Amino acid sequence: MKIRNTLSVSLICLLAVVFCVIGLVACDSEEQPCSHVWGEWSVTKEATCAGAGTQERKCSECGETETSAVAALAHDWSEATCTSPKTCKNCSATEGEALPHTYAVEEVKDGALKSPATCANAAVYYKSCACGAVSTSDSDTFTSGQPLDHGDTDHDHACDGGCGKTYMGVHGDENKDHACDFG
Repeated sequence: MKIRNTLSVSLICLLAVVFCVIGLVACDSEEQPCSHVWGEWSVTKEATCAGAGTQERKCSECGETETSAVAALAHDWSEATCTSPKTCKNCSATEGEALPHTYAVEEVKDGALKSPATCANAAVYYKSCACGAVSTSDSDTFTSGQPLDHGDTDHDHACDGGCGKTYMGVHGDENKDHACDFG
């Protein structure tokens, strides 16, 4: 009977071990980790010059989502001009000051006349900047055209242009209108 008891105990122990192993396997019901199959990244927040953005992608097997930062953009500066400082093309941030005007354009136009032509001098104009601004400095001037002809339309025997030239001579009245034809 001792052998029978030993055999029974051994059989019971063996069954207990088998059931424990089955139980452990059954208790370990957690799924195995997914070997993710990631989709393409899609931007969820655009990166700017002022800050980073975000992007995410999704696993087609388990649906898990992964998020990643997108580095902030660097400023893309346009050069400063005489009308505006250096400006970022992406975010409109500015840096520095506008450049000074460069008065190099010699253009006869309204608003640029310094002094009109006389019988002694051609007209004098202020130079302009490429942006259209007109200088007011005497060092930024140019002449245009020719001096006017001397004239004496009021028949006072002096140049109407104010140059001081006088006309001496005989009055003419060839058209017989009783007025001096000189001038």
